[in-house]
Amino acid sequence: MRDMALEVVENLLMMRAIRRCLLPFISTLEDYDIFVICARHFLAGNPVNLKCLLSYEIGPSKTIQRRLTRLKKLRIVCERVDTDDRRTKWLELDRSVVRKLERVGNEYLGDLGEFPSAGMAEEKLVRLRPAYVHRAN
Repeated sequence: MRDMALEVVENLLMMRAIRRCLLPFISTLEDYDIFVICARHFLAGNPVNLKCLLSYEIGPSKTIQRRLTRLKKLRIVCERVDTDDRRTKWLELDRSVVRKLERVGNEYLGDLGEFPSAGMAEEKLVRLRPAYVHRAN
């Protein structure tokens, strides 16, 4: 039982290290949730607007708007005004972020066939940013 729990914690640490290396703009859970929701919808070809984002109940409306404003200033997320209904603004990922996600996906998924776990991609993560990986001696 403890071995399984330890493996879960090690995988969580690895995922956190990858997130810190590749998505340094994420500083709060709200940032992470906003980014993942906007990215998923945008990459699926169905971007979200603020009303839809707020329906996920990530946090208070003002907090989400403040975090979204920060991500827009960092050029992670951008707004596109709907051509049919000019009142609607769609939340989309910046093209540079999409390119970075594609590059990372090709590197990890292309070589490994699945997203890296603690044991199988440690050397790649060390190459990206060695400070976040703890090696047990």
